Amino acid sequence: MNGTFGVKDNWLKTGDFYSEDQIEAVLGQLGIQIISETETVFQGLCPFHRNTNSPSFAVNKVNGTYICFNPACDVYGDLTKLVMSLNKVTIFGAKRLLDQFKSNDVSIVKQVENIFNKTNELPEFPSTTINRMADDLWESPGLNYMHNREFTDKTLAYFQIGYSKVNNSVAIPVHDWEGNSVGVIGRTIEGKGFKNSQLLPTRKTLFNIHRAKKTGERVIIVESAMDAMRLHQFGYPNAVATCGGFFTEYHKQLIDRYFNEVIIMTDDDDPNLHRDVKCRKCTNTCLGHNPGRALGLKIADSMKNKRIRWAATEYGVFYPNNAKDVGEMSEAEIHKAINSSITNIEYVLWRKDIPGLNLI
Repeated sequence: MNGTFGVKDNWLKTGDFYSEDQIEAVLGQLGIQIISETETVFQGLCPFHRNTNSPSFAVNKVNGTYICFNPACDVYGDLTKLVMSLNKVTIFGAKRLLDQFKSNDVSIVKQVENIFNKTNELPEFPSTTINRMADDLWESPGLNYMHNREFTDKTLAYFQIGYSKVNNSVAIPVHDWEGNSVGVIGRTIEGKGFKNSQLLPTRKTLFNIHRAKKTGERVIIVESAMDAMRLHQFGYPNAVATCGGFFTEYHKQLIDRYFNEVIIMTDDDDPNLHRDVKCRKCTNTCLGHNPGRALGLKIADSMKNKRIRWAATEYGVFYPNNAKDVGEMSEAEIHKAINSSITNIEYVLWRKDIPGLNLI
């Protein structure tokens, strides 16, 4: 799922735009639980056919358009229609509710639970399944796949990396802050597909948080679990991953509790690959955007009470040789980027003073 809605995309165009927090608040009011999210959509269980097995219901974070990918259901529409259908109100009643959420302060509207509240416990994933898949790795194509990505056997054993025979994918266990197993990230051996375990709560935990919190007051934030594993392999056990291009209120609570200094090492994406014909940030033609840098800025803006630094190798260069992320950097380059990290003030000045950084 990439955040676009395929053949129905043209039908779903709307002139209404909301913040992510506002859409999340509306979904909460409607009783729709967000199971996971990508950079562009919230995903949850469909309220129309009430599925319980997988999050087939997707809601666009920008305009609130929704769709169910279950072919037997196939509902779609905009946020107004969603409120009308679920609250059984007229279009005027739906508009009144949406206006309430759009006009109120988001901090009041968005009532996010305390992640550490025992009533907010995450789902359990059986350790027996993790152990079985970890045993299966050593005589599977997954082992060669991970070796080709330059992971050592010691690293694979430390993170209990497994192999799913059903999905032909490596399985990366995910835990909550206390070390309880909550699911696995599945990365297919062929292609770059993801087949995560059902109900994997990536928006409510950070990969490797239970280990990183024991290392000290500094944390390095990356996007992918494999990037965090690579940093660990090269001597940085204090790395955590968002497991996607988003940083939620729950992530903020975890960082707030365990760390005082944050090094942002999110992706440096090619803006040419991220142009949007419906872009509302650029006038006329979209100039292209850098989701990884935008994520980093969201983290920095959310953590104003922390010491913020940005990984960078030299003036005006985040990662050498046009590297996109940690996975495309050598051990020496990773050390340099972290050791030469710049303050958030310097980063702001770079954005103002250096043309061509593409930090839109």
